[in-house]
Amino acid sequence: MKQGTVYAGVFASVYLIFVIATIPAKLIFNFVSLPKDIVVENLSGTVWQAEIKRLATRDIELNRVTASLSPLSLLVFDPAVSLTFGDDLLPGPQGEVKVSGLLGNLTLSDADILLAANDISRQLDLPVPVTASGDVSVKLDSLVFDKPFCAQASGLVSWKKAKVTALEQNVTLGPLSADIGCEEGALAFNIQPKNNLGLTFSAYLRQGGKFSGQGYLQPADKFPESLKGALPFLGKKDAQGRYRLGF
Repeated sequence: MKQGTVYAGVFASVYLIFVIATIPAKLIFNFVSLPKDIVVENLSGTVWQAEIKRLATRDIELNRVTASLSPLSLLVFDPAVSLTFGDDLLPGPQGEVKVSGLLGNLTLSDADILLAANDISRQLDLPVPVTASGDVSVKLDSLVFDKPFCAQASGLVSWKKAKVTALEQNVTLGPLSADIGCEEGALAFNIQPKNNLGLTFSAYLRQGGKFSGQGYLQPADKFPESLKGALPFLGKKDAQGRYRLGF
């Protein structure tokens, strides 16, 4: 009797997964309430395998998004979706990420994302107009969202061939990397101190997309010669020879 109950339970679970997986994605999406600034274009496929031509907010645009639902995650009542996005011929980031915790604390994990450095620099309020080149790599082990915003995070951001154009000068900055973490409920990016710029800087992303940062620039022997002409725009240096940065 007990064995039959187990078989019935397994059959019911598998059947439920099959039913859910064949529901059109558009039907489920009608019951999802998204913020007003999120634009979703050309949603197709099923809950099992959905595709979005374009997903955009005010600051970020994702193209050719594919969402794959994990059947195992349904059995343990923790729906998990694997996302891939981007294309070499289209604007916006490229990469993949796993999304889970849809019924509790939203969690991103195993993320491998590549985005244009200039897309990031355009979001920053810099004292000197800058055009950045090259790609920035984001390796995110995990990011757990909870009130007020970030509960736990670990990962690495790296800009291996950092270059900028500032004051009509092409400047090679050398490799730059930042550790990802959470600080006082904010998602934090802390620049690793071993860099050619003498840069120590922390940037923070908070609830509502609020972005801020603070740190210092202390030019040393490896500081790019062509960038020294921009230092006066940063203000006066302190007693330790540092220029204060912030936005």
